[in-house]
Amino acid sequence: MDVEKLGNANSEANTNNYFFFFNRKIAKGGWRSALLILGVEVCERLATLGIGMNLVLYLHNQMHLPIPTSANAVTNFFGASFITCLLGGFVADTYLGRYGTIIVGASIQLIGIILMVFSATLPTLSPPPCEGMTCKPANTQQQAVLFGALYLIALGTGGVKSCVSGLGADQFNEEEEEGRKMMQSFFNWFGVGLSMASVLAVTVLAYLQDNMGHGVGYSISAACITLSLSLFLLGSPLYNSKPPIGSPLSLIARIFLDALRNRHLQPPPLVPNQLEHDHHPSNKPSIIHTKQFLFLDKAALSRQCANDFTGKERNVWIPSSLERVEEVKKFLRLLPILATTIIFWTGNAQMITFSTEQAATLDRRLGKSFSIPPTSLHVFVQLGCIITLIFYDKVMIPIARKWRRNDEGITSLQRIGIGLFFAMISMVVASFIERKRLKLANQLQLLDGLKNELPLSAFYLTPQYCLVGIGEAFGYIGQLEFFFTESPDRMRSLGTGLSLSTISLGFFLSSALVDSVNRWTKHGSHPGWITNDLNTSRLDYFYLFIAFCSLISFLAYLACSYWYVYDDKRGLHKSHSREEPLCNSDNFKE
Repeated sequence: MDVEKLGNANSEANTNNYFFFFNRKIAKGGWRSALLILGVEVCERLATLGIGMNLVLYLHNQMHLPIPTSANAVTNFFGASFITCLLGGFVADTYLGRYGTIIVGASIQLIGIILMVFSATLPTLSPPPCEGMTCKPANTQQQAVLFGALYLIALGTGGVKSCVSGLGADQFNEEEEEGRKMMQSFFNWFGVGLSMASVLAVTVLAYLQDNMGHGVGYSISAACITLSLSLFLLGSPLYNSKPPIGSPLSLIARIFLDALRNRHLQPPPLVPNQLEHDHHPSNKPSIIHTKQFLFLDKAALSRQCANDFTGKERNVWIPSSLERVEEVKKFLRLLPILATTIIFWTGNAQMITFSTEQAATLDRRLGKSFSIPPTSLHVFVQLGCIITLIFYDKVMIPIARKWRRNDEGITSLQRIGIGLFFAMISMVVASFIERKRLKLANQLQLLDGLKNELPLSAFYLTPQYCLVGIGEAFGYIGQLEFFFTESPDRMRSLGTGLSLSTISLGFFLSSALVDSVNRWTKHGSHPGWITNDLNTSRLDYFYLFIAFCSLISFLAYLACSYWYVYDDKRGLHKSHSREEPLCNSDNFKE
C-alpha cells in the first residue's frame, strides 16, 4: 500500500493533487510535507522559548523588576501567546486558511523579536547596572518598548501555533485507517520535535544569554524565526492546504439565534437513522443527530412548510440545517473538557517562574568551573517529555491497539487524564523539595534567596521537572489531538486555538493566584507566602495549594470525560437532509 497515497488529505483528488515545479510533478501531502512543517515549528519554538524561558531572570536581573512582578510578567506573556491562538484560529477558519495565517503570524513574531534585540542591546532601552544593593528599575519608556515587543511576539505566536499542528495533520487522510494511524503518530512526533527545540532553548540559548548577554541570545532567536519562515515558504508546493470555509463564530451565533426564534415550536419525533451527507464523495454521514443540547434542534425547524395539505404555496424561511446544528453541538461539547484542563497549565507555569528562581539559589556547578544556567534545568521537563512520547508511540500504542483491537489504542481523553494526574503529583513533589530547601536556608540563616547560593544541588529539582514533562507528553499532545480531531471540519483551527487557550488561561490563573494568595496570607507584619525573597516565602504551601486545585479539577475532568462520548459511539437518530429542515406539524394547519 502506498504510504504517500494514504497520507494525502484528499484521497479522491490524488491524481490531480500535483504541482508542476521545475518541470517535475510533486505529490502533495504525506510524511514528507508533514516533517517539513514539523521542522518549521521546531525553529519557531526555539526562537520563542529562547526568549520566554529565561525571561524571568532577564526582567529581575537586567530590568530590575521585583520577583513577583517578573513572575507575573512572564506568565502574562505566555498567557497572551496562547490566548491569541483563538484569534489565529478564527482568522484561519474564516479568512486566510492555515497556510496564510502561519505566514502572517511568523512575520509579526519576527518584528517583535527584533524589538527585543534592540531592548537588550541599546543602553537607552535598559536601566543602569546596580550600585551595591541599589537597583534602579526600568523606566516607563523602557518598559513600553520591552512589553510592546513581547506582546507582538505573543500576537504572532497565536497565528502560528493555532495552525501549524493542524496543517501538519492535514497532510494525512483520516478517512483511511493507515492515515489515521499516521496522523496519531504525527502528533506524537510533533511533541518530540517541540521538546527537542525546548532542550536547545533552555541549554544552548540560555547558556549564551547568561555568558554572552541577552542581546546575543535574542539575535539567535531572530535568526531562527527567519529560518522558520524561509523553510515554510520554500515548502509551499508540497502542502495540502485547505481553504477557509467561513466564520465559525457566525455559525454558532446563527444557530443560537434561530433556536431562540423557534423556541415555541415543537420538533416532530425522530426515528433511528443517520444524517445524509450530500456532496460528499464517500457518501458517508458527516455527523449524526445527538440527544445533547436538544434545545438547539429548534434552529433547524421551519416556521412554515413550503406546501401545506391544501397545496397552497407559502413563503418559506429556511433556517440552519440540522447538520449545522450538530456541528455547533459538537463544538459545545468541547468546552467542559477545556475548562477542566486549565489548572494543568497553572502548575506548569511554576516550572518556568518560581522553579527557575529556586534553581538560582542552589548549587548548579558541574565540576569545578562550569555552572549550569538556572533555566537549563528545564531540560529535564523536555527529556521527560521526549522519553515518554517515544515510549508511548513505540510501545504503549502498539500494545493498546492489539489489546483493544482498534486503530486508536488509547483515546485522547484517557491520555489527557493521565497528564492531569502527573501534573498534580508534580506539585506535591515540588512542595516537599521546596520544604527541604527552606529548611536548609533557615538553618544557615540566609535571608536573600537570589544573592546567596545554598549548599544543595540544583538537581534536587529534577523529579518535579521530570513529572511535569511526563504530564506534558500525555496532557499537551493529547489536547492537541483531541481538539483537532473532535472539532467540526469548519472549526478545526479554532479547535486547536481552544486547546492552546487552556495554556494561556492556566498562566493567567497562575498570575491571579499569586496576587490573591499574597493578599489572603498577609497578616500584620507577616509578608505572605510569596515575597521578593524566596528564603522567607512559603512556596511549599503555594505548591500544595495548586496541587489541591489540581485534584478538584481532575475530579471534574473525570466527570466531564465520562459525559463526553465520541462520535462513533453515540446513539443514532433520524434527521432530515441538510436541504430539508425539520417542520413543525402545527404549521400544516390552516
